[in-house]
Amino acid sequence: MLLATAMMLFSYIMILFAFVAVGGEEPIFAGGALGIGLGLVPLVFATAALVSRSTLVLRRSLLATVIWIGITIPIGIVDLPTALVAGFGAGGMVSLRKRHQNGWQARAIAVTVTVLYTFALHRISREAGLFGGAPLPLLAIAVADTVSERGDKPG
Repeated sequence: MLLATAMMLFSYIMILFAFVAVGGEEPIFAGGALGIGLGLVPLVFATAALVSRSTLVLRRSLLATVIWIGITIPIGIVDLPTALVAGFGAGGMVSLRKRHQNGWQARAIAVTVTVLYTFALHRISREAGLFGGAPLPLLAIAVADTVSERGDKPG
């Protein structure tokens, strides 16, 4: 899980760098950073699926990437850090293997809380908001799985 989180963090940083560099005073060619960041997105989900011992790794990572694109682009127009957290969170919900049948509700709550936290943090402090939510989506899903798994066990 740590490998997938580290890859997600690197992809997140590269994508943010590309857009922040374009908005700076000096023009910086950030196409390479954007290419690296976007190229890592499917690998993040494939790594997450492999590490969680998921079946159908290719199908899950492909579906997670499509979901990431569908969520990140529309939300990214308004707030890029929040969009990246939402995209990686939703993709992580698909790519990570569920430990038990009723795990999707806890995962959805964890991702929603993480997205709201990132949005609020970005509104309070722009600099902190850029990187505050970066490592959280996959970790929040792992915590939600652990908590919901413990809640299912009797006494």
